[in-house]
Amino acid sequence: MQNKKWFQTVIVSWGHFWSDLYANMLPPLLPFICGMWELSNTKVALIVSIQSVIANFLQPFLGFIIDKDPQKWSLNFAILLTAVPMCFIYLAENYIIFILMVALAAIGSAIFHPLGATKAVENASLEDRALKMSLFSSLGNLGFAISPALTAYLVSVWGLKALTLMVIPGIIFIVFVLINKAKNSSEHTGYTTTLQTEEKFKFDNYRPLLVLSSIVALRSWLIAAISVFVPLWLVSQGASEQAGGLNLTYFLLAGTLGGFVMGYIYPRTGGRKLLLATFSVSLLLLPIYLYSSHVLRVWILCLLGFFLAGTIPVTIVIGQELLPTRAGLASGMTMGLAYGLGGLGISFTGIAADTWGIPKALLITSLSLVVAIVLTIILASIRDDIARSRKEMYREV
Repeated sequence: MQNKKWFQTVIVSWGHFWSDLYANMLPPLLPFICGMWELSNTKVALIVSIQSVIANFLQPFLGFIIDKDPQKWSLNFAILLTAVPMCFIYLAENYIIFILMVALAAIGSAIFHPLGATKAVENASLEDRALKMSLFSSLGNLGFAISPALTAYLVSVWGLKALTLMVIPGIIFIVFVLINKAKNSSEHTGYTTTLQTEEKFKFDNYRPLLVLSSIVALRSWLIAAISVFVPLWLVSQGASEQAGGLNLTYFLLAGTLGGFVMGYIYPRTGGRKLLLATFSVSLLLLPIYLYSSHVLRVWILCLLGFFLAGTIPVTIVIGQELLPTRAGLASGMTMGLAYGLGGLGISFTGIAADTWGIPKALLITSLSLVVAIVLTIILASIRDDIARSRKEMYREV
């Protein structure tokens, strides 16, 4: 029985890998699109903001609905809805159609994340929930990290039409899932979601979640800014588009590794201490990266990804602990709404980049971590809320 529970988690986590791989095809394509249509940094940032807002702001709403009956929703459909527009986006004839295809793919991503987060932790004990969410998050981050280099390589060697090839492995994965018919989600879960349980959700339980979501939004703003503008900055300095995508992959892969390490450290140190430490280190690393030599730059970028993006699973687990019987809603807040708010900030970074240049724009954006540190201290002051939530909300049948 335990193997079946983990089999579902593994399958859903690999689905997260493919969903995020397709969703993150956009950043490495931007240098090619800029060359075709001569887009300003502001217009480039607008594309990313639209994708981020749609993919993320829908998640809390969808998560609330999915929590009522997750079995009515299809992860396979969500993956396809993201994969097909992104793999055929080269067919867009102008800027507007390009944005519409990006938006359609974003809807698929918005469906997948709260649904996947719900199915990944079904039947999980408190201890297993953290491990399963770390696996779910880390495989998604891995797909997110691999995507830029793979996309940039295919397009650099064979042109934009090569994007069509990327839809094939996603379809193979879906066929595999359908053949195996992993239906662990149809079994009885280990936790109740009764009206009596739902009535326990008071504002005090949501207050730390709102603070946590604000922290995630600020961190997401900086991660998104680095993901979008570092490749563009490197290309402007003479690097190839492929090199820009490869550097972004290094940054994100380091974040995936950081996620595993932070997931191991989290139960031993607590989330707030971990966030304070990693945010502080990230604040120091970014200016060092921007003004270091080319030899050291890639290593510093990896360290920045390790500490900054590595905290993603930690914040998801904290959110799950706050609302453990509402996995979809909690994930929609910490993975969706917060990321959408961070995506909105990209437009301001783009305006700053057009005005003062990309390095100064990234430094200005990094000040968001100062606010995140203050909010993390505030989150520590409501530690009793988190402990009470964990004690009252989890109840095995």
